[in-house]
Amino acid sequence: MAIIEDIYQLIESECGMNPNKLSPNSDIVDEFCVYGDDFEELMVAYSKQINVNLDTYLWYFHSREEADSPFAFIFPPPDQTVKRIVITPELLLKYANSKAWSINYPEHTLPKRRWDIISLYIFFVAFAIIGVFWGK
Repeated sequence: MAIIEDIYQLIESECGMNPNKLSPNSDIVDEFCVYGDDFEELMVAYSKQINVNLDTYLWYFHSREEADSPFAFIFPPPDQTVKRIVITPELLLKYANSKAWSINYPEHTLPKRRWDIISLYIFFVAFAIIGVFWGK
């Protein structure tokens, strides 16, 4: 059975956070700026080290992306289309002891394609093509 100190130790080792600043209700994302790749690494370590099944885990309900596309205002990324569910040490402990992530996420629909990212790729390709022809 996991205890809150196990969760604090995991957060400290993965995020470099001082565990004395954590409380059971600390919002890991907003209070400590752990999001994107750092948050993903924390959740992967949580799954492996504490042996929690994350098959039903949906990242975009809990964390924002590492960096937003400049086209996100036109085509919102997944994390901007749902209401955020706060991740706290207490919540991590709850699922650590049940060994499975079992949040009942609200009904939602994601676009089939990430148009924010596709638009960014198109922009960079167009910029590169213009650069090649401009230099001639």
